[in-house]
This record gives sequence, structure tokens and C-alpha cells, in this order.
Amino acid sequence: MKRSPRGRARRSRRLVVQLALMAAVVVGSTLGAGIYLIEQQRARIAEREMARAQDVALNAAARREASVGIAVDGLVRRIEGDPGVLRQLIGRDPLDRQLASILARGTDLQVLELADDDGRILASLHWPDRVGLGSPYGDDERPRYRIDTPQGERIGWFHSRKLRVGQQKIALLAGRFMESDWLDEAAALAEIGWWVPADGSSGLTSNSTESIDAAPDLAQVRQTVVDLSLQVGRWRLQATPFADSDGIFGNVVLGLHDRGDRSAWRGLRGAWLGLTLVAALAAALVGLVLGRRATRPVDQLVRAVDAIAAGKEDYDFPGIPKDEFDELVASFSRLQRSLEQQQRRSAAAERVAAWRDVARHVAHEVKNPLAPIRLTVQNLQRARQEHPEAFDRLFEEGTQTILEEVDQLSRLVGEFSEFARLPDPDPAQESLERLLDEVLELFAADPGLTIVRRSGDVPSVHIDRDQISRVFKNIVGNAVDAMAAARTRELYVETAVVDGYAEIRFADTGPGFVGDAERRVFEPYFTTKSHGTGLGMAISFRIVAEHGGEIVAENRSEGGARVTVRLPLTA
Repeated sequence: MKRSPRGRARRSRRLVVQLALMAAVVVGSTLGAGIYLIEQQRARIAEREMARAQDVALNAAARREASVGIAVDGLVRRIEGDPGVLRQLIGRDPLDRQLASILARGTDLQVLELADDDGRILASLHWPDRVGLGSPYGDDERPRYRIDTPQGERIGWFHSRKLRVGQQKIALLAGRFMESDWLDEAAALAEIGWWVPADGSSGLTSNSTESIDAAPDLAQVRQTVVDLSLQVGRWRLQATPFADSDGIFGNVVLGLHDRGDRSAWRGLRGAWLGLTLVAALAAALVGLVLGRRATRPVDQLVRAVDAIAAGKEDYDFPGIPKDEFDELVASFSRLQRSLEQQQRRSAAAERVAAWRDVARHVAHEVKNPLAPIRLTVQNLQRARQEHPEAFDRLFEEGTQTILEEVDQLSRLVGEFSEFARLPDPDPAQESLERLLDEVLELFAADPGLTIVRRSGDVPSVHIDRDQISRVFKNIVGNAVDAMAAARTRELYVETAVVDGYAEIRFADTGPGFVGDAERRVFEPYFTTKSHGTGLGMAISFRIVAEHGGEIVAENRSEGGARVTVRLPLTA
């Protein structure tokens, strides 16, 4: 099927647009990947910042525990070096109820408790009313983080030590409570921090910057303890659990606010996105330019191929740039010249072969009637010499024979002349269905012939009515002749619209094409009948081809032959 110049232009433009879109997609994807990497980097930076903030909180707890240990060791040395304290502890002097306050003076210890070997509390700074009662802590010297107070269990850092005073052993427990000053230190790299006890009691909140958005509420902070991390608006919350041998006793929740960083990242992302759009647009424009430059030579080559296929042997190559396509153009030009030479040689050879074939067929067809004419004339000459009395009768018979053979020669020459001088089609809009019915009506009177007609409601087509009628008559006439000796003589004629073509199918119940007849049926002078010149199907083939259609002959799988004619619906 030929491609129109408009169709080629559309395909060329489509290719240019595709190239431009590909360039834009490649550049846009690359820069878009940059945006993704920026976001990933921002997330990694935020994670590192939170990790550093958590490290600061853990280090603050470790420093507080170490400072408490140092203070307790100093207190132990002080006690061991004070004879007055020792005498009270061994019972030589009366026990001063303010002993714990006196010993803790000058230190930052908030908890101090002394107990004898029997576990009886001798002095208590944080709970004086327990003096004389049994100590609940026993001989365990491991650091503690929870302790009972009059206000209930409190969290802090507490160390135990063993003192030997004479023959007695004294148990010392001292430490500090967790308060907001430590939480401020733990949340040094965060905008705000919370201490959330595991038992659900009220916790602590560090000092926060006042110029930031409203801090998350307590419910959101407790949800962070459950989820370990939580994003609340522009706040990123992270929980760090604290535990001892009995399990988790609380969590430090740190809050980082991305007020400045997020704005900076948003600005960078916006700038990068703008760059992506501009770069994609620029890439599309460059793709358009390069696409047009790349497709113009290819389009010219396609035009050249179509032109040569249409028979324009002298087609040149206008508008092709002399760059990387030089070699391609040169190769195509050589191909074009080679094709032209081959076509001229082939055309010459075909003309010689055609004339040779025509001469052979004409000689064969003319020879057939010449033989009886020659015999008749010889018989007349012999009768005149040998049987003069019968010459008049023989003369009448002989001249009749000669006239019949001359008429046959005249018809033969007429058919040859018609095939050679078939006129160009004179098309008009015609009803193909009505024309087909008129042709079939001519054969309907044949006794024993059954015509089965199936109409596909084919619309009117642009055809030469007389020529197409002749095609139909040739096909139907051949089918009728082929079924002359068939037991069942049925002709099936069907019309349909298929892929923009009017399709007419003729199927008979004859013997079908025998031998190479299926391949040679459209060759001039080929016939399997005892009469005729073999030009009918050749003429039909030429008529259909000049109408822009095609005709196909084939055997049917169920027996018989089928001939299909396809004519374009549009001129």
C-alpha cells in the first residue's frame, strides 16, 4: 500500500516528537534522581543529627552516674577519716539524727542512707523517718536507678558502698535524683526533651526555644515511646529507653525541629526542581532540533524510495545535508543507478520475451485454421482435374469451410488486438451489488446451475462499469465451464467489506485448478479449455490492477476453485 506524503510527514513529526520526549525524559529523570538523592541525603542528615542528640543524652546519663560515683567515693573517704563520725557509727557516742545532713554537706548528694550489719537504718537524708527501721536494699552493691522516697519511687543515680568500722560493717547508699537540669544537659542538641517514666507518672520537660512552633503534646510524646520515632508536623521525635536489671524504667524523648534546615532543603529542592523543568524543556528543544536534523535525510531517502517505486527513475536528493549522510546518499545513488540499469535490461528482456511469446502463440493459433484452408484448396484443385462433374458441389462445401476458418482467424486477431489496446478505465460511482446481480442474472437460466448469493451490503465504489462487468463475466463463465461435468453445479457468490476493500468471492464445485493452473491462471494465452485464447483471465487481472485492486485464484479445501476480487472502496 502506498504511503501518502501527508502520512510520511506525520510519521516524521511523530519521530521528531518522540526523540524530543526521550531527551526530555532522560534529562528530567536524571535531575529527578538528583531530587530523590537530595531528599535521601536530607533524611540521612536528619538521622545523623538525631543519632548525635541521642548520644549526647546517653553520655549525659553516663557522666551523671560517674559524677555520683566520684561523690560517693569522696564521702566514704571523709567518713573513714572523721573519728567523731566513726565513734557514732560504732555506738561509743550517741547517734546524731542530723548525721546524714552533716555528712552530705558540701556535696550535691540528695540521697544518703547508712545501715548496720543487721540492716537497721542508722541515718537517712532523704527519708529521716526511716531511721531505726530495716533497710530494703540489702548488701547489693550494684548501681541503682530507682529508689523509694516519701513521695514514692523516684529515678536517679545511686551507688552502694561497704564500710568497715572496727568489727562492724556499715552499708552506705548515696546518689542524686533525676531533675530538669540533667534533662537540659541530655537534650543539649535537641530543641526540647522529655523524661517519660515507665510507670506512667508525671515526668520532666526540658527548657525549649520559644521561637519555634508549638511543641508536641504529652499524648504525642507518649505515642513516641510506643513507636520509638514519630513525625509530628515539623517535629521529629525519637525515644531512647533507659533500663536496669528489672527492665525499662523510663524513656528520654528528644524533639528536633526542622524550621531552618527544612526551609533550606525546601529551597534547594525547589531550585533543583526548577532546574529540572528548565533542563527538560531545553533537552526537548534540543531533541526537536536534532530530531529534525536526523529525520530530514531519512525522510528524503524514504521519498526517494517511494519515488523510485512509483517509476521516477531520475529522482534526485534535494535538501540532504552533506555530512555524516554523505556515504549513505552515495550508496543509495549507486543503488538507484544499478536499479535503473537492471530495470532497463529487465524491461528489454521482458519485451523480447513477450514478443517471442506473442509470436509463438499467434503462430500456433493462426496455424490451426490455415491447415484446413490449405487442405480444402488442394481438394478443390484435385476435384477440378479428376471429377469435374462434382466440382460445383465440392466448391460450395470448400468455400464454406474456408469462410468459417477465416472468421475464426478474424475473431482471434480481434481478441489479440483488444488485449493489446485495452482502454484506460473510465470510473464512476457505481453500485457493485447491483452490477454483480446483473451479471449473475445472465447465467441464471443455465439448467442445473444453482447460484447462491450472499450480500455483504458493500457500498458504492469508483469503477469502470463495463470493465468490471467483463471481469465478473469472465470469472463466472470460467466457473460454469469448469462445472460442466460436475455432479453438483453450484456457484457461491459472496460480497463483504474487508480492511477498506470491497471483496467479491466466487466459489464453484468444479474440479478446481489442476497441475500448475492455479499458478498460471492469469498468464496471457494460458487455458485448459479446448476453445478460447487464454486471454480472458489475463485481461481480468489487468483491469482489476488498473482499478487499484487485486485478484487471487486458489483451490478450496472442500473442493472446487475460488476466485477473490478486491477493489478499493475509495478512489
